[in-house]
Amino acid sequence: MYATLRTHVLLYALPTLLAWSILFRGGKTLESVWLLVGVASVLTLLFYFDQKTKKTHAPVSRVIWVPLMFFVGLSWISFLASSTQNYGLDEMFQTSALALIFVYAYRGGIALPIERLLRFFGFVTVIACFIGLVVYIAEPVSRFVGTFLDMRFTTDFWPNAWANFLLLAWPIVLYGERKRHPDMEHLLLRGIVMGLIIGCLCLSYSRGAMIAFAGQIVLGVWMLWFRHTKKGAWRNHLEVLGFALITTFLVFFFANTLRSQFFPVQSVAEKVTFTATEGTSSIDERAQFWDQAANLTVMRPLLGWGPYSFRFVQPQFQTDVYATSDHPHNVFLKYAAERGVPAMLAFAFLLLIILVPAGNALLFQKKKKISDESGYLFIAVTGVIAHNLIDFNLQFIGIALPFWIFLALLAKQFAPATRPLKHSAIVQRNTEVVLACAILIIALIEGRFLFLSSLGRHAEAAGDTKAALYWYEQSKNELFSRDLHVSRAVLLADAGDLGQAQDALKMYRRQNNQDARAWRLQGDIDMTNGDIDAARMSYGAAYARNKWNDLSAVNAFLSVREDITNQSEELKLLFDRYLVAIENNTHFITLSDNVEHFEKFAEALAWFGVIEPEQSEDAIKRVQEKKRIERETFNAQSTGLLW
Repeated sequence: MYATLRTHVLLYALPTLLAWSILFRGGKTLESVWLLVGVASVLTLLFYFDQKTKKTHAPVSRVIWVPLMFFVGLSWISFLASSTQNYGLDEMFQTSALALIFVYAYRGGIALPIERLLRFFGFVTVIACFIGLVVYIAEPVSRFVGTFLDMRFTTDFWPNAWANFLLLAWPIVLYGERKRHPDMEHLLLRGIVMGLIIGCLCLSYSRGAMIAFAGQIVLGVWMLWFRHTKKGAWRNHLEVLGFALITTFLVFFFANTLRSQFFPVQSVAEKVTFTATEGTSSIDERAQFWDQAANLTVMRPLLGWGPYSFRFVQPQFQTDVYATSDHPHNVFLKYAAERGVPAMLAFAFLLLIILVPAGNALLFQKKKKISDESGYLFIAVTGVIAHNLIDFNLQFIGIALPFWIFLALLAKQFAPATRPLKHSAIVQRNTEVVLACAILIIALIEGRFLFLSSLGRHAEAAGDTKAALYWYEQSKNELFSRDLHVSRAVLLADAGDLGQAQDALKMYRRQNNQDARAWRLQGDIDMTNGDIDAARMSYGAAYARNKWNDLSAVNAFLSVREDITNQSEELKLLFDRYLVAIENNTHFITLSDNVEHFEKFAEALAWFGVIEPEQSEDAIKRVQEKKRIERETFNAQSTGLLW
């Protein structure tokens, strides 16, 4: 019984997790994170005991294992020293579990033959494309998102992440089709499948992904020209390319034609010329994020601000309305700013020590013997890395899991080997077992808290304050608390229990003193207690941290000020930028309550003499008219046909 169960776990656990993470919201869910931890830990332990029984503890090359474990270890140290410790535990779970799966795949622990695993991955990708076509045609979201969406929320669609996934997937799909149908009779089928994938990539309207895709094509053409010696091979490839281009056009044309019957269709010309709704904001804001991440790195170069801290610490460096993000849109800057320069260098070194030898062998050493899949894996992995230079999508397990598996397969073949030291295999395996047990135990403990706190969130949403506070109280010691203590504080303050609300806020600020919401709520409590000086300090902290995203914090700051001479120029700049943002509906700001807060803001600035009363009245009229038009337009939009 045990042997059968063990065999099934080793054989099917990883492919099942792979399919789940791709098809269920791209793996960007807490369920997927906890499943990843469970699968990685169980596979590590089963493989360890299997090797121990057979007395075959094969070591991983030290040039691979050492930087990998340095990256994991330094990331955990950064988390323990984090300024925003209520978040980031899920990122640490991902980092640790993916490292375990990396060494598991490197050692050959994947029970399913590699060819079958890659073909299965390609099969799941095709399913995701068909699901995405239905969503694209029948839902209002204007860009193709595949299965990278959360239907519970109208804003949770991730077209750039989907495009990043396809950069990883298309070479593997091509490999799978080529291995399954190697004869010339199936060139048409291979071209149609590739055309479907590329068509779905084009429908994402991701300019960065198309640039990375072009780079992948260049790599692939060079590899074919350099390594192919079979007569007639180019003709076969050109035929596949022709079928693929025709299918790409048909998918793009018919998908947009069907969609146009229900919803507007993006203009390719506008996207290419940056005249679409967002203009050049995607470029301008990325440049700001990179600069801000570099400044944050300089401030804390050793350990960074903590995993997932960018969303909390970046707003104080903002220079424009809503120019904020969860990450700096660059994988190396993210790790440097959040986990420190040493952790980022360990990650970069790991990539270089694998990809440089692989690229050298595939692109410049014609006589080098390589496996059939290695070229496809190399193109897939480099495409993901290229896209993550202008974005960050490795938080999606549907991308990160196959990426680390493919990277391990490349490392096994191309990374430099090292002479095993005495007991090095035992040290490595024991370290991995300890890591697996540690994250599994923490995940089980935190999983209980997550369940209890979710009961509280459902009770709060239902308006049952008493039940919500009860469940929040049961969960208040969780490490991965996220917004738990802020929610507790709000409910307690609304119930008039300011003492308990104050205690909840103190617990929150011990974990995260960078969140403007906590400082704003602290200021409200100070005002209720009649402590104007404390409120002035608290509102000032909220203003400094979030003035570009939340005008209610600005208005609260102004409400306790008698003189704003020192801030008059900054406040005038805020007034001008918010007015422009509202009139351009930047990031759909007119759908937020910032419009109503702007009206109060304009009146306050006129009262303080920063702007003329006529200027305030004119601005209020303009934003009210813009608000009316945009909200009527939004409310008149057709709802989705699926949900």
